[in-house]
Amino acid sequence: MAGRALQGFVEVIGVVSGLLGIVQFGMDNFAGEDDSVNSIIKIAVGLDGGGLSNAGGDLPDVRLFNEFGDFLGMSADPGFVADGTMAEIKVRHDGDLGQQATYTLFSANNNAICIGMATITWPDGSNWGWTAQWADPCGASWFFSNLRFKGAPDDPICMWIDANGDQPHTGFQIHWPSWAPETPPEQRTPEDQVGTSLTEEQLCFSGPPFQLKTEPGPRGIVFAPPRRGFTKERRGRKKRHASITARFNETTSGFNETTSGFNETTPGNNGTIIANQTQTLSAKSSYRPWYRDQLVVDYNPARSAKRLCNSDTSAGPDFANHAEGLFCSMEDKTIYPFCDGVETTTECFDTERQEVISGSAVLPRENRKRKYAKVLTWEGSGS
Repeated sequence: MAGRALQGFVEVIGVVSGLLGIVQFGMDNFAGEDDSVNSIIKIAVGLDGGGLSNAGGDLPDVRLFNEFGDFLGMSADPGFVADGTMAEIKVRHDGDLGQQATYTLFSANNNAICIGMATITWPDGSNWGWTAQWADPCGASWFFSNLRFKGAPDDPICMWIDANGDQPHTGFQIHWPSWAPETPPEQRTPEDQVGTSLTEEQLCFSGPPFQLKTEPGPRGIVFAPPRRGFTKERRGRKKRHASITARFNETTSGFNETTSGFNETTPGNNGTIIANQTQTLSAKSSYRPWYRDQLVVDYNPARSAKRLCNSDTSAGPDFANHAEGLFCSMEDKTIYPFCDGVETTTECFDTERQEVISGSAVLPRENRKRKYAKVLTWEGSGS
């Protein structure tokens, strides 16, 4: 289970073929060193290769909180991450060194990045992970990442975040334990291979497990207070952390206090469902001009042009999949079949011209996809 190694892997709840499933992260996705005072976060971003422009960029600010929502530490402007790579961010724990950072807030900087996965190693050596396969069902802006890692599905995707408006979401929070299977593998029944009692809706929209941020420079989290622990020790804990919060205020121009999004009267739930937590993106609102001259040509049947076009929140360059014989115009989310040299009176995508045509005639420029300045070819499942 997540939180400890299992035969060289850490298990994370993921989305497999559209259903809840188990993703096994290899240990190379976590910090390889012991650190008694820092939490170590690793972030992997999508592979550009000249096609998925701007997948790499500025690493997000990282803020850590414990299970009570107390601030533990942060790393501001941690640097740049190249596309298709994994970056490491160390966050020193202030005050009570070594506490478990069960919540992490990622706040985007001005250069958009497309995050494919994130992991954390706590000072006690526990490992936790999250996969961006959740971006699509959770309503985030996403695109295929072409990012390969141990345990990844055949259609890995990445999630866009940005601070300057190129993408709609400015950050996100994760409650790491929510993404760990609750039941050990040896105790799972055939009816419960995921090992969790949480539903997809609870994981995506109840607030604490995962929440997308749209406000400028997000600094606060929604958290679920433990059902026990509201004692003098809890109040004393707040008092001890007052100085930490004060220092945080000085360095961030104001800290938005963490807020509770937990309904304590709801049994078996990690919080109430927040129906409007995420901004529903239209095809046009998620489309940005810097995609316009780019095309991804793919041969992997798992990376579906139809899925990309049918998603309200997908965002990225135009996409042509030869295994499907389909082309997705991302600007207006329109699907076209390949022409494949067959005479047709309907509009189709000419793979040689790399243009949408009507029969044998190229559509007027204002009604068609123009020539692309950048074309990226993804070969099969191993590209």
